Amino acid sequence: EPLWAGRELTWANPPREVGEGHLKAQLKRGSYALEAIGFGLFKEDLPKAPLEALFHLRRDRFRGRETIKMHLKELRGTS
Repeated sequence: EPLWAGRELTWANPPREVGEGHLKAQLKRGSYALEAIGFGLFKEDLPKAPLEALFHLRRDRFRGRETIKMHLKELRGTS
């Protein structure tokens, strides 16, 4: 499974915690945004944009709708 890197990313919407300690957000670069999930990556002091991320891209099917999601492995601020 390829591991991708993204740079100069920003929060498209405020990140939130789902479950216990999991990060859910939308990350964007320019006008393009993707849903992102980071298992075990939520913390109160999340980095400020611009961000760098390592992630896998995965197809997600929910209620008959198919989307592509970023499965975050690492996330950090670059400022």
